[in-house]
Amino acid sequence: MVAARTTSFFRRLRPAVAAALPVAVLGVGLGVGLAAAPAARADTALTPASTVPPSTPPITPAPPTAPTELTATGVTATSATLTWTASTPGCCAVEAYLIEYAPPFTDAIPLTMVGNVTTATIRLSPTNEYRIRVSARDTMGHTSPWSNRIVVMTPATDTGPDTLPPTAPANLIVQDGTLSWTASTDDVGVTGYHVYRFDGWYTSTLVGIATSTTYPLPPPSTSGPRNLFYVRARDAAGNLSIATNTVDPYGSPPTPSPTPSPGCASFTLNGASCAAA
Repeated sequence: MVAARTTSFFRRLRPAVAAALPVAVLGVGLGVGLAAAPAARADTALTPASTVPPSTPPITPAPPTAPTELTATGVTATSATLTWTASTPGCCAVEAYLIEYAPPFTDAIPLTMVGNVTTATIRLSPTNEYRIRVSARDTMGHTSPWSNRIVVMTPATDTGPDTLPPTAPANLIVQDGTLSWTASTDDVGVTGYHVYRFDGWYTSTLVGIATSTTYPLPPPSTSGPRNLFYVRARDAAGNLSIATNTVDPYGSPPTPSPTPSPGCASFTLNGASCAAA
């Protein structure tokens, strides 16, 4: 420790003072004498620091490739079994897969992480729509691009004669103060259409139920930054369809792209999903 402090002390001396001190003094406390630096040769060319070529930047490790062929092989009222083609490792071995299963019309994006597998079952809720995709993660934390995205609609129940949701209505438009759309179909029969307003943040509100393919345009709301409307078909068993396209009849400003909620920064290996913060 003494040697370190002494060396540090002499490094702080002004050059003129240090040059005037004898070698014996400069070596005090070091236990050894300091050799004088060799004089530069007359023919030695000094290179300015600014002209020294920079070192080669490090190569970014290659992430895994995107998983492919994502499908839902089993959908129930409370779960879906997913399968996909495995990712190809980049620099490091694949150790896990992230599954994103985002409901539409919300900024909260639930994620869960499973091990190095190509099939997994995730927990869902009845009569909800989910947009699902998968990404690989390697042992160094690099993540791949996302797989293809699939849309899953869970039925109201797994028992009974009707567990199949209706097809999605389509071509939602606003004309002369009226919402209108193309009819849905169902294996048993469509009983009505649910009309929703999305506020641009997290909340969808049921504003009415139509028995035909038209509905009077509701007045604008001030509860959020947007007034988007969409429609879902309903059958007698309570199954809801995937949503139509949205319409924005009041010219609301653009909604920012959804981002994961702060609660989704940490993942678990037991299939638990992130909750909106």
